[in-house]
Order: sequence, then C-alpha cells, then structure tokens
Amino acid sequence: MPPGPSPLHSLLRAPPFIVIGPPPNFVLQNIAAQQNHRDACFALTAWYLVGSPGVLPQSDTEAYLWARRAAEAELVKAMYAVGYFLEVGVGTQPDMKEWVYAPRFFGKHGHSLSGPTVSQSNLVV
Repeated sequence: MPPGPSPLHSLLRAPPFIVIGPPPNFVLQNIAAQQNHRDACFALTAWYLVGSPGVLPQSDTEAYLWARRAAEAELVKAMYAVGYFLEVGVGTQPDMKEWVYAPRFFGKHGHSLSGPTVSQSNLVV
C-alpha cells in the first residue's frame, strides 16, 4: 500500500488524520498523579522532560516538580532523579547543599546511590 491516507478513510467518510486528544496513557497517568500515585508522578516527569506536540509543552520545571513529588512519596528512582536535577540544574538552580543530604534518604531505604560526584565534591557544608 502506498504511503498516505488509507483507502478505508474514504469509505468511512472520515478525514485522513483525526486528532482526538492526548494519548490515553498520559490521561490515565495524569489522573493517577493527581491522586498522589508515586509511579504516575514519576511518569509525568518523563512526559514533561520531552514534551509532546499538541498535548503538553516541554518543561524542565514541571519535570523537576513531579519528580520531587514522587521522591517525597519515597520512590527511590525519583529520589535519584531529583538528586541529578539538583546537581545539574534541570528545572531548578543547581543546589549541591540540598543534594548532599540525599544519601540519608537512600540509606533509609537500603540503597547506596549517593554517587561519586557527591562524595568527591569540593563543597564544604
């Protein structure tokens, strides 16, 4: 079949490209995140990091805020992401003083994700 609109579109009398709305998974994840589901909050982090044309604009600040919300709900991978965002300055100003305290959170959950950049930092706290 050649590229372009399907021949079925003419049979159904439908326009060749129908824009219905945001993808269903985004809608469901957004509903779950509004109810403080930590995995859904972290999923919205990914959505906002890359954005989606016609659905939502790319926003590092929103990505950071959703990751922070998931981290506060004790999702360890979100804690790690927030630490990275704080270290590099994604969606927020770089703040190594706040990130230095992240190993406490990791240790509380039995993880050793403090990373070499924190321990090798020249920062005096």
